[in-house]
Amino acid sequence: MVKRRDLVRWLAAVPLFPSIWPLLRLDAAHAAQTPRRVRPGEPGWPTPSDWARLNQQVDAHLIRPESPLELCRASPDNAECPQQC
Repeated sequence: MVKRRDLVRWLAAVPLFPSIWPLLRLDAAHAAQTPRRVRPGEPGWPTPSDWARLNQQVDAHLIRPESPLELCRASPDNAECPQQC
């Protein structure tokens, strides 16, 4: 467990060591450049033809990800809809 006093001492020493600044990456520019996962419906998500082409390239071993909640979105009254929906 880190003691508050030790943390304050470490933070006070950070400006004395400019060589570790790039390791900290505390700037907002880096946060904006962090890649994130593409979701269905967003730009960059494969089209149906892209999925078909990729499936052909992997000899029909592609498993297309589908949301387990999609059934609940389509018909919430469905008996197969999980309870967590």
